[in-house]
Amino acid sequence: MNKKRKILTVVGARPQFIKSAIVSEALKKYEEDFFLEEIVVNTGQHYDKDMSDIFYNELKIKKPNYNLKIGPNNIYNQLSIIVGKLGDIVTKESPDVVLVYGDTTSTLAAAIVSSILDIPLVHIESGERIYRRKNVPEETNRIITDHISTIALTSTKRAVSYLIREGFSPPRIKFVGDPMYDLFIKYSNNDKKSEFIQSFKYKQGTFHLATIHRVQNTNSKELLKSILDALDSSDIPVILPLHPRVSKLVKELGYFPKNNLKIIKPLSYIDFTYILRLCNKVFTDSGGVTREAFFARKPCIIPMENSWWSEVVESGWALEVGTDNDKITNALNSFIPKNDYPEGLFGNGDSSKKIAKALFDFICKPNKDGAWHRHGYFQQLPKSSSTNFTFSEYERTLKILTDEGYSFEKFPDAQAMLDSGKRFVLMRHDIDLSLEKALMIAEIESKSGVTSTFFIMLRNDFYNIFSKKGTEIINNIVTLGHQIGLHFDCSAYPQNFTNKELSQACLDECKAINGWFNINIEIISYHRPGKVVMSGDHSISHPLHHTYMPLYTSKISYKSDSRGEWKYGHPLESQAFKNRKPLHILTHPIWWNKQPIAPYQNLQKFIDDSNHSKEHYLSENNTVYRVGEFSEKD
Repeated sequence: MNKKRKILTVVGARPQFIKSAIVSEALKKYEEDFFLEEIVVNTGQHYDKDMSDIFYNELKIKKPNYNLKIGPNNIYNQLSIIVGKLGDIVTKESPDVVLVYGDTTSTLAAAIVSSILDIPLVHIESGERIYRRKNVPEETNRIITDHISTIALTSTKRAVSYLIREGFSPPRIKFVGDPMYDLFIKYSNNDKKSEFIQSFKYKQGTFHLATIHRVQNTNSKELLKSILDALDSSDIPVILPLHPRVSKLVKELGYFPKNNLKIIKPLSYIDFTYILRLCNKVFTDSGGVTREAFFARKPCIIPMENSWWSEVVESGWALEVGTDNDKITNALNSFIPKNDYPEGLFGNGDSSKKIAKALFDFICKPNKDGAWHRHGYFQQLPKSSSTNFTFSEYERTLKILTDEGYSFEKFPDAQAMLDSGKRFVLMRHDIDLSLEKALMIAEIESKSGVTSTFFIMLRNDFYNIFSKKGTEIINNIVTLGHQIGLHFDCSAYPQNFTNKELSQACLDECKAINGWFNINIEIISYHRPGKVVMSGDHSISHPLHHTYMPLYTSKISYKSDSRGEWKYGHPLESQAFKNRKPLHILTHPIWWNKQPIAPYQNLQKFIDDSNHSKEHYLSENNTVYRVGEFSEKD
């Protein structure tokens, strides 16, 4: 008999019960057809029956196989208890994957257990960020869980971008949408009338709906009272189903509304959704309720300065007011969305099916290890190796060549030097990526009394020779006594170009550079040369010479540091050097650094540095981007 594939789902709070209801339903197809079993563990983090049992009964959620019943406690005790109990269960069940939702203590505990026991973790609702930690344990929980997760399933495309910026690889991330939206759609036309619904007296648009539970809004009794007072001063009634923990705080305060605030017990999902559709506006610090308000097309007021689901705020359908009493009251009385309702922010209502398929596809993979590097799996990464592409090694090479009587010559003088029988080097630098690195090489050479030829690209995606910075660097290289050549990219032109057309394109690029820098280019090199270039055919650059002509590669020993290694051996170890024959040495400045660094890591650093430079440039030219480290200094 085949062994059942197991998904161990961990839930413990209202939002997780709601999401798991629709996801478990979608998993039933795979349970029946593909010998898959979902094992559900309820930690009991939300221990109140109004925050847990009611959802199981109402939404027909699969009954938990295990209930830890951890009950009320401080967070660190809850965490330690869940880790201990859940660890025993995971060890016993040996699931193929652990599935968690959101950002609760239960989620963090499950993530820790999965990591310790080496069980792949799948996190639903990954990637949401507000970039604050103080008094926001949810942010910490979510970040830790995300970075432990083998697969991160996001509710929004914005979350995908956050994870990519944090170094997640694309294979680890999948945008699936929000399963809460699936459930909302499912119960949109619910015709069951509970006792609460039958007794509810308020009509469409005659009241506001509120929830509050975040630590940052409830850890101070004074702040909590201020928020409650603001709700109480609303022009129309505000219905507040109160979280059990917050209810205890309100009782300790001895708080009783005097005006329009109506405090009631927590509601079931269907009851809550019913009054959500009837209300005028929603006031909440809950990320889940913020989305539910959006699903119901209700204006939402958020008592936070920056909240999750920023897309809703940006759409104009939610307003962040912080905890200022007047701002809360004014928003309750006057806030109206200015924009049309944007569709599809949280998927199209088929998120649960996408989640179920992503889970099944992952479980069926023979290798369940994650793609932990931003570029993929461990096996795909280059192995570490030593390198000596350092500035000190470059200086040493120049000194040895000079000490051995080599002169450094221009390409147009090569034939005359060959005829003279003297020792010489054609030192050439193809600048593919970094003008800054090229200038460093130019300065090292100048210090060593050496001149060389730097080949610059007119059509380049990484630098701009006509920009202020680019122009300054090229002029500095010329001032140091070096020559400039054209580094021509054939791929920037139609592939069916004739040799004559390529030659003309080369001349056109040379003319543009000559005019801008007041120089005279006499030699051309080619970026990523193809067969025609490597054949040495002179017609592709006529009347100018190019560096792959036989004169420069056959009659003169040619050595290149392509891909960050000496392609044909180190120039100083070549037979040509041993015989003190002429050398043609090609370097790419990008490979050379103060300290040894492998080619792949070197390119990653180049990308990181380039991106930071772009951000700095953007901040200088756009005030919108002047935030954080790029903000204006006094």
